[in-house]
Parts: sequence; structure tokens; C-alpha cells
Amino acid sequence: MRTWMMLAAALAAVLGMAMPTAQEIQKAQPVVGEAMKDTMAAVAAKQKTPVEAADVSMGLVGDADSEAAKYLLLRGAVVLYARGGDYDRAADTVETLRKTVADVPPETMAEVLSAAVAGIAEEKAPRLYAQYREARRVAGAKRAVAEIQPQIRKNPRDAVLRRRYAENLALSGDWPEALKQFARLDQRFAALAVFERTGVATDEMNALKAADFWWGYAAPDPEPFRAHAAEWYRKALAEEGLVSGLQRGIVAKRLAEFEASLKPKPAAMPVAARGRGVPKIIDLSAEYLVIDLSAGPDATAYPVSGLPDIPPEGWTEEYKTTKLVLRRIEAGTFKMQNKRTVTLTKPFYCGIFEVTQKQYEMVTGENPSEFKGDMFPVHNITYDAIRGLTRGAQWPVSSEVDSGSFIGKIRSRTGLSFDLPTEAQWEYSCRAGTTGEYGGTGDLNAMGWYNAISGQRPHIVGGKMPNAWGLYDMHGNVWEWCLDWLGDLEYGFDPKGAASGSARVHRGGSYCNFPVHCTALGHGGDPPSATDPYHGFRLSLTTEGEKDDAKDTDEDSVEKPKAGVPDNSSSAGQTKAGQAMPSWMKKQAKAGEVKIINLPGGAEMRFRWCPAGTFMMGSHKSEKGRNDDETEHRVTLTKGFWMGETEVTQKQWESVMGNNPAQFKGVDRPVEQVSWDDCQQFCERVSEELKCGMRLPTEAEWEYACRAGTTEASYLKSKTGDSLAWHKVNSNKETHPVGQKKPNAWGLYDMYGNVWEWCADWYTEYSSAAVTDPVGPALGGEHIIRGGSWYDDGIRVIRSASRSRYSSKGFNIGFRVVWDEDK
Repeated sequence: MRTWMMLAAALAAVLGMAMPTAQEIQKAQPVVGEAMKDTMAAVAAKQKTPVEAADVSMGLVGDADSEAAKYLLLRGAVVLYARGGDYDRAADTVETLRKTVADVPPETMAEVLSAAVAGIAEEKAPRLYAQYREARRVAGAKRAVAEIQPQIRKNPRDAVLRRRYAENLALSGDWPEALKQFARLDQRFAALAVFERTGVATDEMNALKAADFWWGYAAPDPEPFRAHAAEWYRKALAEEGLVSGLQRGIVAKRLAEFEASLKPKPAAMPVAARGRGVPKIIDLSAEYLVIDLSAGPDATAYPVSGLPDIPPEGWTEEYKTTKLVLRRIEAGTFKMQNKRTVTLTKPFYCGIFEVTQKQYEMVTGENPSEFKGDMFPVHNITYDAIRGLTRGAQWPVSSEVDSGSFIGKIRSRTGLSFDLPTEAQWEYSCRAGTTGEYGGTGDLNAMGWYNAISGQRPHIVGGKMPNAWGLYDMHGNVWEWCLDWLGDLEYGFDPKGAASGSARVHRGGSYCNFPVHCTALGHGGDPPSATDPYHGFRLSLTTEGEKDDAKDTDEDSVEKPKAGVPDNSSSAGQTKAGQAMPSWMKKQAKAGEVKIINLPGGAEMRFRWCPAGTFMMGSHKSEKGRNDDETEHRVTLTKGFWMGETEVTQKQWESVMGNNPAQFKGVDRPVEQVSWDDCQQFCERVSEELKCGMRLPTEAEWEYACRAGTTEASYLKSKTGDSLAWHKVNSNKETHPVGQKKPNAWGLYDMYGNVWEWCADWYTEYSSAAVTDPVGPALGGEHIIRGGSWYDDGIRVIRSASRSRYSSKGFNIGFRVVWDEDK
């Protein structure tokens, strides 16, 4: 009996201790122990390998008479396969465990996997580690949900708290309740991003339920949700036996409806124009698009061409009369109405000027304006005249327009889907990367026509300074119609405004308004049939989905900009071809320029200026030591930023937080043993005390700052890396005072080695697509860390593209910060 108990105890030690209930443990352990007694004795005597023992355990699962016994046998098999080096079968057995034993708690699954991965390098067992991280993520989310619930009861109106609650519900797998919480916060598209990140359903048996939920979920723009549902319907249909009979027919019908809705519709053009030379587009990615209207209102086609730069002679009269010019605006994120975040996911073109009377007359043969002048903005113009009374009145249900409207004629004669801008596109263009009241000088007198200086009439377009993206008359002159119905402001991704209403939005103020109406916040509306001497508009064109008829270009044949070199091809406010740049457009700071602040508590912190620019992020496939998640891709950062010259030191941390958590003590050593959340508290405290904006860098900002204009694996050539970084070979297994190694070209120290540095982003693998101002996924299990540490091999450390992720504190993880001076 004593021998049997010892063997049972040994088996329990191998299998682990966690079980669904204490009662089931007590009942199942003797049975399983007896069944595995001889096998485990053979393993102890090295007569059987752990893998052979795992096979025995798997063979007993089918005969087990309880869920607890199955659980013990499967858990033991996971651990034994892993210890025997058969990591793929260990990972397969984890999936079998999840399917065979109902409702295994996430905390228990994390313990199972923790026992399996103990002592195994992540590189050897990537699937097993991925399962381990997922289990830890879910378990942590469930704990967070339990902790946040009582806080919400005390503070039910705390939106930040409710957002955290919704996010953790999603991560824990309770996605229906999470989506309800997101909907209450009016963050449906944030919910979509979260669920796309977490996968919504974790196995095929949930696919049909997930799809039905997404399909039935109401949203102003259902397309992204139905696309998500379609994906899960396809998975459900692929699962043999899951969907059959009448249900299969319903699913197939829904898929067909969705796919039919995605088919491109014929261009809205008169029959006479078809086949008669609707012009081909030279370059739909050009900096500027020019529509040649000189053929007049009887034309069947208007040529469209691209310009890489402002013409040497500038925007002459022809661009305000017989040609209509728009500028490319890259996708991006901003605070709409200074309230909540809006992300525009697609690039678009925005008119440089308001549409003038001559341009309107060249298209329609009419000029309804009260104050006549070829280069004055057209006014007395209704929304209905621009888009039409029937099809054109259906936005946002449909983007179609009447063929006889201004935009209908432009579309039919160019073959492109020109339109009014959405309100979000208009404000994004107006702000031009700024956060003040005006997108340029900050001086309305220099930028716009308003009541005190206008003489109560409109003026020639382009008579004032442009904003930082080279757009004129965004403030004053005439109100500009936007697509949206006037209503509660919409936020999230590519908002389209209210579903219905009685007034359409106009923005920007006019010559008869006070300055307060002419700011980037100026917001109003009128019935779409309203005719007033202050209503005008400018054109817009969203590029995604438009067919470029120009010759296809091999992406690899296009010369790519050097890392860190500002890319003025799409940089806002850059005057070109010999034109003088207005002083208000210039950024006084130069790359590497120093800024010094005093933190709360008196410690000094130094920053270096990193100018806006474009670079290739990630690593080339030939780079030595690279990882598969470093896919090279083009990144544009539209704003410069101040990056901390060094990692945050213990002195700086203690000055702000009043404590020192570091394991390796030293006032000038980097602080470590700080979590991502700890870093957020540090930044929030400094921001609040100094009335500024301090934050962690995004991953893109970090790598851009690290490269400092270089394109090689590291920013300085070095055979060993000893001159650049503290790493495993030269660190003596500890951190060192910051700033002792060579800085990069912008004066930043310790970008390699010493300690890993937290970034703002959740971890995800890169896409190869070009991006602008990326901020990472909406949610995830682990945050990005960059730069390597004293603990890591030099080949991993001395590379600008090296990246990893983590979820808690570490003796080799610290951080550096970004200072936002405009906050």
C-alpha cells in the first residue's frame, strides 16, 4: 500500500496538482495512479522514455470513467510529451484536452502549460508557447473582469473603466457581453478590432454561433461586421456535419448576399460616354490630381493627370478656373472635435481650393452665385445640386449620385468616384496634423476670411495662407458642405455620420461669421435644399477601390526612401520647386536637437528631436539574426517627436514616483522591474504635474528613432557591438549607467542593450503593406519591448529591427519616453 501511495504521489507530481474540483481529485487520483503505476516506474528506471509514457497515458483516455480521470491522463500526456521533446504532439494534446474535458478553467490550463514549457526554449516549442501565452492571457483577463466589476458598481459612469471592462471581457472569451459593453460606449468599431485580434470564437464548434451574432448585430455601417460574419460562416460550412439541411441553405444565402454586395457597380455615366474615351488615370498615387475641365459642360470626358509637385510657377489662375486640383492625404488618426479618436483607414484626395464659380460653370453650364467672380468660390449652392435629389440624397445608405448633378457629371466624365468629403475627412484635412484652432499659423487673419475683415462678401480662393498640408480657405470664405447628416458626432473607424436627419453638415465658417465659427471645430448644418450666399464646397476622392488604369508598377522597381529621411512627397505644408516656405511651416528643431525638462521632484531629463519622415521598418530576409515577425514594410510618421536621450534612470523614476523598484541599484542606471502599467503611471503623473504630454513611444517611433536615418542592421558598424551596447558577453550580468556607449546619429544612447524598453503597442506580426503613423492592434496579450538587454546575445541586441514582447515585470526591462510638447 505504501509503495502504491508513493507511485501515486510521483504521478501526481508529474501531472501537476490542479483539478476541476477537490472531490474529483480525491476520487480519480488512485484510479489513474494504479493505471499508470508500472509505466511511471519504468520511466523512473529509464526503461521507458517520457514520450512512450505519454503514449500509454493517451491510450487510457478512452477507457476513463470520469472527466477528472480524462483530465489527469491528458494533462500528464502534455507534460510528458514536452519533456520528451515531442512538442508538436504536446501541442496537439492541449487541443484534445480542451475538446475532451469540458470547461477547463483558464487558470488551470495555464498551470498545465506552465508545467509543460518549464525549461524549454521558446524557439524549440513555438506552438506550445503560443498556447501557454493564450492561456495566461485569458486567465489574466478573467481576473481583471472580477476585479473591475465592483469598481464599476461604484463608478458606473467611468468610461475608461468600462472600456477596460469590455476589453477584458473580450480577452476572457465572453465576447457577446463584451460587444454589448462596447456598444454602450459607442465603440462598435473598437469592438470589431478587438474581436478580430482575439479571434472571437476559439474553435470551429463556435463558428456558427459567432457568425449569427455578427450578422445580426446592428451598426450604422454593417459591412465590416458582415464581412466578419461571412468569414465565420465559411468556417462553419467547412466543418463537416455542423451545418446541414435548411440551416445550410440559410448560411449559403447570406454568404451570397454579402458577396453580391461587394461586387463593383458600373460607373454612373451616360451611355453616350461609354467606350468613347473616359480618360485613363496617369497615377492615382500622385501627390496631386488635376482634372482638366477646359472642354466645358458639353464634354464627354475630362482628362485626369497626376502631379508630383507644385508647379514651378505655383497654382496659377488656370487651377482656379479651367483645372481642378486635389491633394493626396494619407490615412491617419486624430482627435475629432478634440474629443474622441477617429481613424481614417484609407488615403483620399482633398481639393486644394473650394470649387470656384468658373469650375462649376465648366461642368454644369450654370453659375448660381450672388457675388460674381470666376475665381470666387461658387455659392448659393445646395447639397441637392451637388449630389442630386434622388440617389444623391441617400447617403450613408448609398454613395450613388444623380447623373445630372455636379458630382454625377464629374464622375461620368472622369470614371472616378469623386464626392463631397465626409465630416471626418474634412476636419482631418483642416487640422493637417495640428491640434490648435487653425491648421497652420494659429492666426485666423492670415488664413481665412471672416466677418470683421471680409467686407461681408466672399473672396478669390487661395488669397490667404494655406494650412500645414497646403489646403486653402479651410477657415472662412464659404461654409463647405460635407456628406454627413447633422447629428451626434460619430467616432471610430471611417465614420459616416448619423443614419438620417433633416440637415446636412457644413464646416469651416464663412465670410459673414465670427471667428469662433471659422475654427477647426466650426460645426453646423442646414437642410440639403438650403440656398444661401455662404454655402460652397470642395471635392474629395477616396482612393481605395478606385482602379488605376496606368501601367502596373513592380513594387520592387520603385526606389524606396532611405530610413529616417523626411519624405516630402506626402509631407504636409512643404512648398516646392523653388517656392519660399512660409516661416510658420518650418519646424525650428533639427534632428538630434536637445530639449531639457525638470521632472517633478527636480531630476533633469534630456530629449532629442526626431523629425517626421519615412523609413523601412523591420528587417530584410538576408539580415543575420532576424526573426520571422520582422517583415519589412514602409512606414511614414507625419509628426516629429522628442525622444528620451536615454532610458529612464532610477534617479528620474524616484524623483517622480518616490520609490525605486530596480534590482540593480544605481542612480544613473536604468530603472527596471517596472511593468507596462507602471510606466503608464509614471507618464500620467509627469503629464499631470507639468501640464504636458509624456508617453511611451509607439513601436514605429522607437525603431525610427533608433535607426536615425540608417538602413543597415545597426546604426553604427561594429564587429562585436561592444562599443554600442551592454549585452550578455560584456555586461557582467547586470545593468550599467546610461550613456556610456556610443550614441546614434540623433544623439540617443543605449538604444541597443542595457535593458529592453517598453513601447505603447500591443504585439502583433507586421503586414508588408505601407502604413502611416501605426499604433499597433487595439488589444492583445503582450506589449512590445525593443532594443535587447544586458541578458541577451549580441546578435539579438545589436539590430534596430530586433523586437520581442512581454506581459509583466522583468529584471532586464525598462523604458524611455516621448515628450509631446503640443499637449
